[in-house]
Amino acid sequence: MKLDSLKKKTILFIFIITVFCTASSSFMASKVVEKKMMDKYRVDKEAAMGVLSYSLSPVLDFYNYKQVEQLITSYLSYENIASVAVFDVSGTLIRSAAKRNVSARDLDIKRCDITTSMRGIIGSIKINFSKEYINKQIRTMTLALIFGLMGFFLLTGLGLYVFMDRSIIEPLETFTKTVKEMNSENLSARVKISGKDEIGVLAASFNQMAKNLEKSHRALHESEERFRTIFNAVNDAIFVHDLNTGAILNVNSRMCEMYGYSRENALRLDIEALSLGESPYSQQEALIRNKKAAQGKPQIFKWRAKRKSGDLFWVEVNMKRAEIAGQDRLLVVVRDITQRKQAEEALQKAHDDLEVKVEERTKNLKEKTEKLERMNKLFVDRELRMKELKEEIKKLKSKAQKSLCFVEEGKNRNYE
Repeated sequence: MKLDSLKKKTILFIFIITVFCTASSSFMASKVVEKKMMDKYRVDKEAAMGVLSYSLSPVLDFYNYKQVEQLITSYLSYENIASVAVFDVSGTLIRSAAKRNVSARDLDIKRCDITTSMRGIIGSIKINFSKEYINKQIRTMTLALIFGLMGFFLLTGLGLYVFMDRSIIEPLETFTKTVKEMNSENLSARVKISGKDEIGVLAASFNQMAKNLEKSHRALHESEERFRTIFNAVNDAIFVHDLNTGAILNVNSRMCEMYGYSRENALRLDIEALSLGESPYSQQEALIRNKKAAQGKPQIFKWRAKRKSGDLFWVEVNMKRAEIAGQDRLLVVVRDITQRKQAEEALQKAHDDLEVKVEERTKNLKEKTEKLERMNKLFVDRELRMKELKEEIKKLKSKAQKSLCFVEEGKNRNYE
């Protein structure tokens, strides 16, 4: 029998206690009964021998042997006496009487003298007491006592079981049944036990705890739903990694879209299968970044990741250590920056092309500027030369006018 319930254990416990108490009590009681019966047996023997000796002394004193025979025969009616023999003073058998079918082993032989006040010792008697009689009485009394004690302890055990069943076992079974009915989907079960004892107080405390747990579970469920909604609604891929093994523990739906894996397949991967694509960083440096993030130092860097199809794309990775559900995890947020990277590359190319064009334009402008400067220099030189020529012409004109005036003055002097 499997002891898989408190009721079975209680029954076995009460049974063992009942048997133990019955056996120990019966043993001690049997010893007491045996002692009492043996004491009574010894007293009865002494009394029987005294009475018989007293009864035989007058009849034996008058040699009335017929009455002696009647007297000893009458004593055989006592169950504890098996045989009686009377002897004279010389030890000669006078009369004897005995029961039939009495084993010599079961006899307890006692002998005493018969005396009178006048003659002293006039004979003796030998009485064989039956030990079977006293043993039978002891067995009868012991069995009666054993059955009495057994009945008493059985009734006591039954009463104890009924008391324990009603006050402890049934409430605990009700408690256990209610606890088994409770699970994450059903927290509304309550223990229907009322009372002021310990079990009643425990039931009230359990019901209050279950009520608080149901309230907390509802709030946690709502919080998880909000978290799951936000977790799957963000436009970035999110990974939750084990710090020790690097295994992926959770991903959002955006990750599945970005990398092309189903959620079940993504959870079978590790971080290297997704992050070690073509990258400007070496694998050793990537591991160093992972270790730094695991040590609580946030890491932000750009990476060229690989999709399930084998295509490479640019991502911006934000890694940091976070406590999730009471466990230290590595939280990785991945943002697809392929378009931004392409725009940056296009902008850089446009910038490079613009620099080339600016350089070419600058070169052309420099050449034209130099040409203009040469032409300007020539023009300036020409203007300076023209100015010099004009000065020279002006000087020549001035000299010519002076010469002409001088000639005219000479002519006028001649006319005079």
